[in-house]
Amino acid sequence: MKKNSAVILLSVLLFIYLLSGADRLPAEELSLPSGTGFDIEQRGSEDLLYTTSISAYIFSQNSKVITKLYTGTATSPAETRKDRQKKMDKKFILGLEKVDIFSEDYAKSGIRPTMDIVLNSNTVNDLSEVAVCKGKASSLLEYKIPAYSGSSDYIEGMLKSASNYNFFEKNFQLLDFLVRIESEGINAVLPYIEIREEGLQITGAALFKNDKMVAKTNIEDARILNALKNTKGKGMLTIVEGSNHYIDFYSKVRRTVSCKREDDNYKFNINLKFKGEIVNNELYSQIGYSEKTKKEFENILESKIEDMCNKFLDKMKNEYKVDSLGLGRVAAAKYGRDTNVDWDQIVCNSEIKVKVNVKLDRQGRGDY
Repeated sequence: MKKNSAVILLSVLLFIYLLSGADRLPAEELSLPSGTGFDIEQRGSEDLLYTTSISAYIFSQNSKVITKLYTGTATSPAETRKDRQKKMDKKFILGLEKVDIFSEDYAKSGIRPTMDIVLNSNTVNDLSEVAVCKGKASSLLEYKIPAYSGSSDYIEGMLKSASNYNFFEKNFQLLDFLVRIESEGINAVLPYIEIREEGLQITGAALFKNDKMVAKTNIEDARILNALKNTKGKGMLTIVEGSNHYIDFYSKVRRTVSCKREDDNYKFNINLKFKGEIVNNELYSQIGYSEKTKKEFENILESKIEDMCNKFLDKMKNEYKVDSLGLGRVAAAKYGRDTNVDWDQIVCNSEIKVKVNVKLDRQGRGDY
């Protein structure tokens, strides 16, 4: 089914391409990019080697769609294009990329040179989904997934559906990413993808300061970070009391933030309102029948979430030392922008209080 959908989509894209008035070529002589990967390698003490990989759809004569990886390697991001073009066997149609993947090493070195190239190009798709990966980005693009024409399709689906889990936000697009690394009082946070034994997985979040990745969280911290950072989101929370005693709570969360300045000191208050339903209950057998037990569950979960939030805030302030919650933007909007202050330093030295409210809306289908 996925392969049939890919064929239909590519046929539509080709139709649009032909209508655009461009030089007409047989489909077999075209390659349509689906994903781009950015890697970097240290050569010696100072030399860096950049590799840009593009996964492209290729049409065979029997109408079968396959993917091929084109790579270019050079001492600068721009030069990788020249190296890649020497290996091209088909006409390349830019602007259809679905995902852009940065390796962790590349993200840590700074992505501004690549972003400058993107901004100066009118053919690159700035609405593609963006993520950071462990290892080489080219390995993700080459990864084989049953029923998919290429891994780019699967990764795009992962990133678009991430907002339904772990409280991730909806927008991981390249344009949003570019805006955030250039905006005052806000730092970008991207999904972090790994190849595990079970396949491709989002295993955490990559934290940025300006255009450089400075830290990575695990999925548990990413879940709390997202709840603290995003205006709204969806995800699963769990209370565990022993291996066989737990309860899973799937909820929506809404965040509001207030800021107050006293002299040169800032105070932030984050209010989180969770509303959801129990999807698995092995802890409170009478939660569906007793208002008292229901309220007890809500209070316990509120306390648990506040504790997790405070632990993450402590880690953010003292270990990451970067404002990953966008609190600087809140303060700048209230007290003035373009003041040349270091919002990361200010936020990490400020008092941040979290208040959590939990509302159990539904309780599933009951016990049986």
